[in-house]
Amino acid sequence: MENLNISVEKSTNQNSTIILRLVAFIIDGIVIGIPAVIISSIIGAIFNNASLSSLIYVAAFITYSGLMESSSYQATLGKKLLGLKVVGTGG
Repeated sequence: MENLNISVEKSTNQNSTIILRLVAFIIDGIVIGIPAVIISSIIGAIFNNASLSSLIYVAAFITYSGLMESSSYQATLGKKLLGLKVVGTGG
């Protein structure tokens, strides 16, 4: 099984890395949030279930993050815009 530890390349200053990751998370929230809210609202209205709507949003975000970070980009769109990428501890 592959080592699951991750690190972020870009800065040696841990505080700036945390801030960059937070900004990337906000960007990703917007990127995935707009379509996910529209789709989950429609599905939630059809089935009259707010919990289902929330579950769809969470599933969309997890799927988006997993697919983007495991792709050749090694980053979500927010991380890519800020020059960050996910790498294993061995590089």
